Amino acid sequence: MSCTDGGAAIPTAATSATAPVLPTPSPSPTTEPSQDATTPPDRPAAMATPDADGAAAAAAYFIALYPYVYATGDTRAWDELAAPACVFCSSARDGASSIHTRGGRVEGGFITVESAEGTEIDAANWYSATVVATEAPSTEYDANGTVLEESQGGRYRFAIALTFTVDHWVVDAVDVGPVQ
Repeated sequence: MSCTDGGAAIPTAATSATAPVLPTPSPSPTTEPSQDATTPPDRPAAMATPDADGAAAAAAYFIALYPYVYATGDTRAWDELAAPACVFCSSARDGASSIHTRGGRVEGGFITVESAEGTEIDAANWYSATVVATEAPSTEYDANGTVLEESQGGRYRFAIALTFTVDHWVVDAVDVGPVQ
């Protein structure tokens, strides 16, 4: 997860709020299966509001969609939020589509959102959000079941620029880096 939009800083302003963290089941014993990335996350109701809480909810939801897109190749919800110029967004969509077009699959990689904080830049228009999330290990397989790539996962901080249009959020840019 190192794809960024050039590392451009996302401006901040004084108004901020923290959105509720997406519901995540507590860790299960080794006898139970791990979380299923093939089930899309629930869209939070707070995304309906053009404010800092809505920005935080939209950003957390977008990041929670990442493993779903890779696990299923279904990019509809991702594309509804992703701006055409968002490099991170396009890279994830294209990467997931390429895997599935070749008959491959990705297993694992479930993301647990730990926190999401939104900041108002220009009321009812421009926002930024910071999401801290942990990604579980994942494995990419080709159509024959051969392992192509393994990721150990990790803990990441996402800086996200968002715009609220007439009735929905648009992710304009994402910068991601590991949390030390």
